[in-house]
Amino acid sequence: MRKYQSGAYKRKKKAEEQNLINRSYKGGMDKFVRKEAPQVSSGNQSVDPSILAIVPYNDATNGQTETYNMEVEEDHIDVNLNNSPREDVDDSSKSDIFDPRNWDSLDSKQIDILAQKGPKRDNSIKKGPKDRYRKRFTTIFYTRFLSNGECCDRDWLVYSKQLDRFFCFACNLFRKSHQKGQLANEGCNDWSHMTNRLKDHETSADHVLSMTN
Repeated sequence: MRKYQSGAYKRKKKAEEQNLINRSYKGGMDKFVRKEAPQVSSGNQSVDPSILAIVPYNDATNGQTETYNMEVEEDHIDVNLNNSPREDVDDSSKSDIFDPRNWDSLDSKQIDILAQKGPKRDNSIKKGPKDRYRKRFTTIFYTRFLSNGECCDRDWLVYSKQLDRFFCFACNLFRKSHQKGQLANEGCNDWSHMTNRLKDHETSADHVLSMTN
């Protein structure tokens, strides 16, 4: 006659089997979870060496692979992607293409930009320092008075406060060959005769050619 086990016996048997399984896993997580070796800090990047990596567990008994999910706290990861220091660009170190002092050192690209933008005039400067003859720069020199009574602006004329000199914008940038006169070269500060200097320059063939380029 076949004997049947009671329900209580079956529950006890199942509990013992479960306890055996639990004991086999207890303390054995090191087989399944691998601790990452401490990483050497590079720059501002640091990783908590206690973070656990997820590795598969290969059950040799049934050939099945199970994955044990371990929670990784992202708060422990401090990664600074900006490892290289930021280079602040100091605008003051850049060459001012509008400054006549820098015109001789401009490349072709800078000259093209300057030609497109045109000369820049500091209208806040009304007068310059007096020379030994007590003459100086004034904004009146920017205006040309024609014989018919009309007035026109000498938009080609640029004053350098640092050098206390006048420069011809067109002749310094667009001259095809060497030109005579300080306005087309190192600048002019002959304030006593500036009116005549400007008239002679703006009626010269070289200046007219530079203005029409």
